[in-house]
Amino acid sequence: MIARIGFACMLICLTAIGAHAIDDPFKTAISVNGINISNFDLEQRRKFLRAINAGGDIATLAEEALISEQLYIQEADRLGLEVTDADIQDGITEYAARSNLSGDKFLRQLAARGVAEGHFIGFIRAGTAWRKVIAALHRSDAGQIGIDDVERSVAFHQPQQTRLLVRLSEIALSLHPGAEERSREIAFQIHQTIHSAAEFADTARSLSIAGSKEDSGNIGWVPIDNLPPEVREAVSSVPAGQTTRPVETQGVVFVFFKHELREETHGQPQVSVEYAILRIADNDSGAALDQARRIMARSDTCSDFRAAGRAFPRGSYRVNSIRTGDEGNAYSEELEKLDRGEFSIIPIAGSKAVELLMLCDRRVKIHGDRRSAVLNQSRSQRLEEYSRVLLGDLRASAIISRSE
Repeated sequence: MIARIGFACMLICLTAIGAHAIDDPFKTAISVNGINISNFDLEQRRKFLRAINAGGDIATLAEEALISEQLYIQEADRLGLEVTDADIQDGITEYAARSNLSGDKFLRQLAARGVAEGHFIGFIRAGTAWRKVIAALHRSDAGQIGIDDVERSVAFHQPQQTRLLVRLSEIALSLHPGAEERSREIAFQIHQTIHSAAEFADTARSLSIAGSKEDSGNIGWVPIDNLPPEVREAVSSVPAGQTTRPVETQGVVFVFFKHELREETHGQPQVSVEYAILRIADNDSGAALDQARRIMARSDTCSDFRAAGRAFPRGSYRVNSIRTGDEGNAYSEELEKLDRGEFSIIPIAGSKAVELLMLCDRRVKIHGDRRSAVLNQSRSQRLEEYSRVLLGDLRASAIISRSE
């Protein structure tokens, strides 16, 4: 009897030890180049993602984010880059401001959801370190993008000529800890019971936490493609004159009133096209074509083409420019087919001569305040591309292992 009791106790103890090992919060879950990510780290990140109402597979998002952040830190260490306390404080303030909160209040809200301050600081540290890495490696490259490059890019990748706009009003309710259920209930009631712009405006003035409450929730005309995907889906699913279903994002639940839609047509950007023409005359049309092909083979730019043109009689080579909408230009249709530095051979009717046409440049003139904004956007896009490529390379070369 004593033996059986002793054996049973041993089984209970072993079971308890085994359960503890499985649930050990400090057990390594993932290793990234020998640096460990614990079960506790993963659970903290899952809580953080839930606290900010992240969508998708929370478990997978948590793993992928922590692996990437470990690579951020390792690369910053390799380059000798430091994240200071001031950097971290600035990062906390900036992130909290997205929810219209102070840093301290945001940290308290996270704590109420079980997210340790240290975990959030780690998140901020990693993101700040990565921005420093990209700046150190590539800011000078991105800085070499000039307004000429942007104007050419805009000309060669012209935007769509029409876009759909929607006029909206909003009501925003906070999802801070302790108020989630009540806010969600109110948002659902607004969706179910408010069916006029006047009622929605009254409710926005009395309940909304958004800055737009001072204007009865009105946010005006917005390009529908610029809305976040979840908002765009909700707005698109109701007719004009109706209230959308609630949409949650970044600790806030929104309800929108869809006033009306309109289609906006943009005028064609004023594109300036510069081109060069060389007339090649010969008694034999075949010989003229051969000369044209030889010039094409050794001319990559209009400067090369101009040098080749010096061998021909005066007036054979000329440079011209046109703008979008110019009528009566004999080369407009052919130029539309060309990219910068490309040629076209044009036979001259009634003769054995040919004209060799080259597109030298195509650009949209960007004026005034837009120049700085467009230039900064282009440089930021270039840095984002560098970031994606570098992270892909780091992940490909990293030794990443997961505990069974």
